[in-house]
Amino acid sequence: MFPLIALNIFCSVIASFIFLFLVLYLLRPKISISTYICKQVNTFDDSTANTYVFKIINESYFSAFDVQLELFKLEQYRVTAKGINNRIKPIAMQTNEIKHIPNYISSKKCNKRSFAPHAIMFRTNEVLEEILKNEKETLQLQITLRHGLTGLSRVYHKDYITIDDIKEGQFKFGNSIDIDVK
Repeated sequence: MFPLIALNIFCSVIASFIFLFLVLYLLRPKISISTYICKQVNTFDDSTANTYVFKIINESYFSAFDVQLELFKLEQYRVTAKGINNRIKPIAMQTNEIKHIPNYISSKKCNKRSFAPHAIMFRTNEVLEEILKNEKETLQLQITLRHGLTGLSRVYHKDYITIDDIKEGQFKFGNSIDIDVK
């Protein structure tokens, strides 16, 4: 009798762990981040001639909330004969947070040709080529967001290392993170 109860408890605990793992793994926000930085003419304000744009796409079946975006310049420096560290300096973004990004499914129900609210672009007016020309400096884009159903948060990051990571043009519409190069 006792071994049967112990077996039932053991199986229940294992099933609970499997369910918890599936919830934590499958119900976290999923986004795509542009692999390139898009350099385009600044039509938003008169502060600079060009602006640099990053695109993210919510690929989850649920909305994303409390989306925060940060851009950092990482500057390498030696700490000992064997080690290298990074100095982290924030770079100002024109918009660095959005409260809500709709899910991919509801966006598909919208007019597919003219509206893609699940694809968001962020920009900075900082001259990023000057940073990426220096081989000791890189850029890191960090995005934090919460899942609409579970409230679980996730942090994504994307590193931009060379000047080749900047392309002149415009991002393609909707689910594409590609750039129409001029």
